[in-house]
Amino acid sequence: MELGWMRARSPLSWEETLSIVAQADEVGLRQIHLPTLNFGSLARLPRTMQVMVGVDASTLPAQSPRNMAERLQDACRFRDGQLVLTVSPSASPATWTANQTLETLLSDGSERPLKTDLPIDPRPEVLALPSSTYPMDMRNAAGNGFHVMSPAWSSWSSITRHWTEIVLGATHAVRRACLSHWHVARYVFVSDDRAELAAYRANIANLFPHHRLDDVTIAGSAETVAQDIRKLRRRVGKFGVLQIIDPGFDLVMGRRQRERLVRQVLPMIAEHTSATGQVVEPT
Repeated sequence: MELGWMRARSPLSWEETLSIVAQADEVGLRQIHLPTLNFGSLARLPRTMQVMVGVDASTLPAQSPRNMAERLQDACRFRDGQLVLTVSPSASPATWTANQTLETLLSDGSERPLKTDLPIDPRPEVLALPSSTYPMDMRNAAGNGFHVMSPAWSSWSSITRHWTEIVLGATHAVRRACLSHWHVARYVFVSDDRAELAAYRANIANLFPHHRLDDVTIAGSAETVAQDIRKLRRRVGKFGVLQIIDPGFDLVMGRRQRERLVRQVLPMIAEHTSATGQVVEPT
């Protein structure tokens, strides 16, 4: 299992983004999600870090298939495989068009409605961020060849069904489903301070008033957090990536959380961070 870091709120400035990335790199996190980053800024980020960039009308304008292919090709070559594109449903027609064009460009099928003479190589990974916990969303994303993330507000019972749907979607499209490509998101908070924990839980409860806190967050001491992560993987399946969601309430606290997570929690779940990913071959 790998650990990723996702920020729920957009960075306030480029300086803030650089600070977050530098500190994440310093403590050893190798995957970070920057939803509002434009491709032109990739040159200023560590080459060793896998960067996830959100695809929407601003980061990847759907001007033409060729323009998109050129921008993708430049970004993929520069990152040398360390680039993940994230897509999510959107009511915006421009974002929907960008996602559809991206899907076509990265299709591994022989018949593509939109053709270019620019092969996207190395082909970037695409991670689908469904806006709901409905199993069908997982099946459709896997059928498109995307990696899939179970949202942070998914109940344990719904997550247990997600992997089955991912396998069904991939198999129907004659693809393979791999556990190492399955991401599960959770708001994680590490602290021994009761006041800090109470304040954090209250903030999360305000963000998700209609969800059980246990279905959204893992919070407590380092020992408690490590135990709950192990319990989650035993209960729902050996997913490949745990995406830690930073709600963005406090920049200083976010920095402390990254340090505590890597230096206190990670050593206690070391046996869970070397999963090779079970492969289910299509029939």
